[in-house]
Amino acid sequence: MLVAALDTATLTLSCALCEVAGGEVRLVAERTERASPRAGPQGATGGHGARLPGALSDLLDGRAA
Repeated sequence: MLVAALDTATLTLSCALCEVAGGEVRLVAERTERASPRAGPQGATGGHGARLPGALSDLLDGRAA
């Protein structure tokens, strides 16, 4: 089973994709983006709402580190 984990509680957007099988958890991909504190709650690129779809797409495509 694939599990997507998201954290958007602060200016830092973090997301990860994990595979869970037989009691083992394997990290497939992760991505963290830190917004500038000076950019305000919306960040330099429009906040989490604007950045999250691209971050999730990168995770599923395997482009995230």
